Amino acid sequence: MFTEQELAHIFGVRTPAEVKRYPLTDISMDKNKVVYIELAVAGFSKEDIDLEIKGNKLHIKGTNSREELDLEYVQRHISNQDFERVIALDDKYLSGKFDAELNDGILTIMIEPVEPEKIKISLK
Repeated sequence: MFTEQELAHIFGVRTPAEVKRYPLTDISMDKNKVVYIELAVAGFSKEDIDLEIKGNKLHIKGTNSREELDLEYVQRHISNQDFERVIALDDKYLSGKFDAELNDGILTIMIEPVEPEKIKISLK
């Protein structure tokens, strides 16, 4: 569908050391170039999550408001730490249509691209 180079151009090139693993994140694109960003954010409510565009980047921030229980864990795999993910966006997505929903612990952000308006410049 899209080459790694095309996706890297849209979302910015990241080295393995720069890639954050929490929360787990999937980024995909359909045939109409609509971008889907999904984050596994179990335990976070809508009030705990903030989405903001700064410059050409989408900032996704989660602040866990759950009260920590006084428990001794045998195993603990579900993280409840605060997080911030920053995803670089191509210009045609910055002015696109954004939609987000939180369902069953998965935050889904959908971004429809808008082609920038072409401006004709006449020569004198």
